Amino acid sequence: MDISSLNMNKTGNLNPDQADNSPKSSRLRGALTLASLAVALGAAFFVGVQIFGILFAILFPPMPPVLADANLVSSTNHDYGVDDWVYETDINACDVAAFYLEAGGTCRFPPATCSDITFVIPQTNQHIARCIGDVEFSLFAMRWRALIATGDQSGAPTIFRISREIFWTGEIPPATADNFFNAD
Repeated sequence: MDISSLNMNKTGNLNPDQADNSPKSSRLRGALTLASLAVALGAAFFVGVQIFGILFAILFPPMPPVLADANLVSSTNHDYGVDDWVYETDINACDVAAFYLEAGGTCRFPPATCSDITFVIPQTNQHIARCIGDVEFSLFAMRWRALIATGDQSGAPTIFRISREIFWTGEIPPATADNFFNAD
């Protein structure tokens, strides 16, 4: 067989009956490539946003609710995400407890304190309320506790201690009498 007798098409294919790449099929392949690229970029963006949110939550876990005009007295870090803060404020102790109720907490009060009928504030350094609240964020969860007391002789009418614990598994254990009333 003589090579000159073989017919070749423009692409170098020895089968002359096979169709050439037409501009229409090239555009279709280009469009499919662009669509695949767009889907891959969209998926990468979606996954990236999710990962960024998780990393942000790990690096900057949320703070428990705190009154805007409260003054920080002390803070203690027991572990990453396990902290205590002591604040003082000129706001009345029952109003501080109301703030934590509005923040989604559950509060327990001693008898005859901070009720609509009777408003009795005990003497200095007496507990007014213990509040607890749970917050879910990203894949994680947080439990905060507020222990609210009347102030001492330094002139601060209210002292309150806020503690938080981050649950890195995302599961919040049930609030029991032990962890609700425990003053740590």
